[in-house]
Formats: sequence, structure tokens, C-alpha cells
Amino acid sequence: MIAAIVFTSLLAGAGAARGQELEPRIFAPLPEGLNFFAVGYLLSSGNVFLDPALPIENLDGDVHIAVLRYLRSLSLGNRPAKLRVVLPWSAGSWDGEVLGQEESRRASGMGDIRIILDVTLSGASAMSREEFQGFEAGTISGVRVQVVAPTGKYEPEELLNVGSNRWAINLQGGVSHRFQRWTLEANGGIWLFTDNEDFLGNLRLEQNPLATVKINMVRSVRPGFWFSFSGGFGYGGRTTVEGIVRDTLQRNIRLAFNLAYPLSKRTGLGVSLVSSHNLGAGAQYNALGLAYQFQW
Repeated sequence: MIAAIVFTSLLAGAGAARGQELEPRIFAPLPEGLNFFAVGYLLSSGNVFLDPALPIENLDGDVHIAVLRYLRSLSLGNRPAKLRVVLPWSAGSWDGEVLGQEESRRASGMGDIRIILDVTLSGASAMSREEFQGFEAGTISGVRVQVVAPTGKYEPEELLNVGSNRWAINLQGGVSHRFQRWTLEANGGIWLFTDNEDFLGNLRLEQNPLATVKINMVRSVRPGFWFSFSGGFGYGGRTTVEGIVRDTLQRNIRLAFNLAYPLSKRTGLGVSLVSSHNLGAGAQYNALGLAYQFQW
């Protein structure tokens, strides 16, 4: 029952929340030549979709996100790899105070597309489906490269948007070890951002790198059926607007619960619960995600 094995959080489409997605099993190997298609829905409530460069106070919003994801398992240099493409569509409403004035915003449209490559470096070699059936995971290490392209809807005169109008690159490395039915995963990474040269029409928004560390505890119940508890911390990401440094240093904590359940050999369901809290600038919200996945 491979179909539910690769279910991961579809919170990757959550815009400003991108810095600390808590996604378990990203380096778990798969047999070569499989295809997975997933459709997901995410509801986030609170201080969400807030770029910390924005002069907004008391922000409260509800954001609905529909996500399409395609995954292909590959072999790179005799190592298992996974290539993903994630496309979100978002609709949200926000209320807050801008420079002391109450403001409301409604927006919808396509979000920024993501292309993600995960490669297992040690602990597993490329496998056929037959070889995978007898595979027993031990200690596994891997790397991830993620690119977020500025393809989403962006209105330069607006403070809040579903697209970011800039490129972002995420580099991660991690290791996992299985203890009978439990697997402990730890990884660290960094986000790098290009400038948004159309911030509020004609201003330049710059952002420093954002570093992240994450821990996942994954419990396997039976083939394809698992759940996980996750925690993450992000630090950095201070922003500058037209050369003026803003008080936007992020020190954010995220907690999450993920569950994957197989419906058949080719289909599975997933549930994600996420809570985000900030000790500095950044998003603070609760989110619920649901996903359906099909494999061939």
C-alpha cells in the first residue's frame, strides 16, 4: 500500500507560512517509476498571509487554499529521488489596522508554483517495486532543493496578495532513524529570497535568509497507515524596504499533527493540523488540511 506512504502536508501552498512547513517523511525512499497525484484543501485562521514587512496591526484573516500536487519517484545516481510540482489556488479575507486606520482586504487567485526535488543520500539505493517490498529502513539521510516561482496573482498597489512577486529557494538536509514502529526525523534548512521590486507599487522589498530546524516523530501503524507529531523553529528573515530596516526579525514556533490512511492499494486520505506562534514578527494562526491521493 504505497499510495498513502508518500502523503505529506499540503500546507506548502500556504503562502507566507512557507518558511517552516512541517512535512514528515520527505527523505523516505520510494521505488522508481511511480506517479502520485493529490488534491488538497486547507483552511487557515488568524494572522495568516502576513508578510512581516507590512505595517499592519491586529490582523485577522480566514484563508481557503486548494492545492494540486504531482509527484514522480526517480533514480539519480542510483539514489532514490522524488520530484514534486505543487500548485495552490487561494481565496482569503483579512481585517486589520494600517497606520491606525481600519482596513479590509478580499483576494483570490493562483498562488506561487513550487518545484521540489528530494534525494536520499545514504541508507537506501534505487529500488524496483519488487525490491522495495523487502526494504527495511534504518538510518537515512537526504537533501531537498525547493524553488518557489513568482507565478501567483500579485497586485502591486495592495499590501496583501496571494502571490509574492519574488523567487525563493529552500535548501534542506536531514537524517532519520527508525526504532521499530517509530521513526525520528531531524532536518535543518535555509530560505533565500530575491527582491520584490514592485512592493506597494514601486518600492523595493528585501529579506534576509530565514533558517529553520524541524523534528518529526512518525508512528507506523500498518503499511500505508501512519501519523506524526512535528515541531519547528525559524529564525531570521528580517526585511528592508527602500533601504530602511524594519523590526521584522522572525522567531517562530510551529507544531503539527499529520495522519495518512490508505483507502486501497492506490488511494489514500491525509489530515494535517498546524498551529503557528511567533516570538517576534511573522504569522500566527491555526490551520486544518485535508487531502486525497491517487497512485499509478
